[in-house]
Amino acid sequence: MRGNKGFTLIELLAVLVILAIIALITTPIILGVIEDSRQKGAEDKAWGVIDAIKLAYTEDQTGNNPSYTVGSAITFGGSSDPVVGSATVKASGQMPSAGTASIAEDGTITVTGLKFDQYTCSNNGDPNTMTCTK
Repeated sequence: MRGNKGFTLIELLAVLVILAIIALITTPIILGVIEDSRQKGAEDKAWGVIDAIKLAYTEDQTGNNPSYTVGSAITFGGSSDPVVGSATVKASGQMPSAGTASIAEDGTITVTGLKFDQYTCSNNGDPNTMTCTK
């Protein structure tokens, strides 16, 4: 009866060992990709907040009584919505749970300590760079 078709126990164990090795190699890579996407998501949220600040600033300055003083702090995470002068900052995405922002004389927006879940984002006055750390 040596004509039986099938796999031996050794062959099945070899396949399981190979699959386990592949899983051990790919798991950290996949987790790294997930972490990178979460960090990029926090950066995108911070850019969305900057766009919302620009919109609120424009709304304040084009109103009948502009009231934002250049360099004043815009605070996030308090009991009330953040405001730029008389205009409320309304981001379409998630608002930060903490942090501050300010608008310079040249229109550059500096954000510091914007907190999104476990990430804290800042641009240090550079309008082209956002850094988010865990």
